[in-house]
Amino acid sequence: MHKRWAVAAGSVLAAVALLGSAGVAFADLVITVPAPVGQATAAAANVVGVLGVAKTASAATPTSGAANADALKIGNTTVVGGNQIGVGTNAGKVIDTGKTPLGQLQVLPWNANVSQSSAGQQANSAAAAARATLINPDVANLDLLQSGTSATHTGMTSTGSAYSDAAVLNVGGVKGMTIKLLHSQSNSSGAGVTYLIAFNDKPLVAVDQLGAHLCALGLPSILDVSCLAVAGGLGNVSTQVLGLQIAGPKGLVANALQAAGSGGNASVAPAAATPSGPTVVKGEQVARGAASSTALARTGVAIGFAFSLAVALLALGAAVLAIRRHLQAPGAHAI
Repeated sequence: MHKRWAVAAGSVLAAVALLGSAGVAFADLVITVPAPVGQATAAAANVVGVLGVAKTASAATPTSGAANADALKIGNTTVVGGNQIGVGTNAGKVIDTGKTPLGQLQVLPWNANVSQSSAGQQANSAAAAARATLINPDVANLDLLQSGTSATHTGMTSTGSAYSDAAVLNVGGVKGMTIKLLHSQSNSSGAGVTYLIAFNDKPLVAVDQLGAHLCALGLPSILDVSCLAVAGGLGNVSTQVLGLQIAGPKGLVANALQAAGSGGNASVAPAAATPSGPTVVKGEQVARGAASSTALARTGVAIGFAFSLAVALLALGAAVLAIRRHLQAPGAHAI
C-alpha cells in the first residue's frame, strides 16, 4: 500500500515539474506584430473641400492593396479619376490625341494599379493636369501639375513613398536635360526633400532636413503659412512646397505640391513581460507565395509548449486518480 502511495506522490511531483517546464516554455513565447500598413499620399494642388488637382494615394497591407488617383476633384466629388482595390489596373483621361507626327497630348490623365507577387503587395497611383510629348520622347516631354504614390508590404516590412511637381520638362530624352519646378518627395525610410527648381536632379534652394522649412508665418487662429517644409521622422515623412491655413484648422486649409509616406518593420514581443518590460526586436524575413497571402499571421506559439502542457495535465490527472483510489481502498488512511 505504501508503495502505491509513493508512486502516486511521485506522479504528482512529475506533473508539477512538467507544468513548471511548460511555464518556462510559455515565458519564451513570442507574438509577431505585422508591419504597419504601407501608405502614401500626394497632391499637386489641394484646397480641402473645394478643389483638388492630381491627388493620389496608395496603401498596402499583408493581404491586399488599394490605389486612388483623382486628376480633378471638385468639393468631395471626383470629376476625373478613379481607384483600384485589389489586383488590377484602372486608368483614364479626358483627352488623349494618341501618337501623332507632332507628338502626343493627354489632359487630366490618371492611373491606379495594384499588384501581388511572392514578395508581397504593391500599390501605385499617378495623376496630372496634362502630359505632352513633342514629336517623340527623345525630343521633349512636359508634365504639368503631377503627383504619384507607391506603397508596398512584404509582411515583415512596409514602405510608402510619394512625389509631386508643378512642372517637369525634359529635352533630349534620358541623356538630355531635365528641369523640375516646385518639387516635393517623401519616403518612409526617413528621407524627404522639397525645392524650388532642379536641373538633372540637382536642386537649387532646397530643404531636406527633417523639421526644417524655408519660411513660416504663424498668427494663431488667423493665418498659418509655411513654405518648403519637411516634417516627420523615420517611418513617417511629409513634405510640401506651400501650406496655408486661414482661420485655423476648421477654416480654409490648402497645400500645394505635397507628398507624404509612411511604413515600418514588423516586431516580435515576448508574450510574458520581464521585470524590465518586453523587448521588441525586428522580425525575421519569411518568404511567402501569393497563394499564402490569406494565411493567418504567425503568432509564435510553440508546438513544444502545447505538448508539454498536455502531458503535464494528463500526468496530474493520473496522479489525482491514483490517490483517490488509494484513499478509497479498505484499510486506507491519510498520511
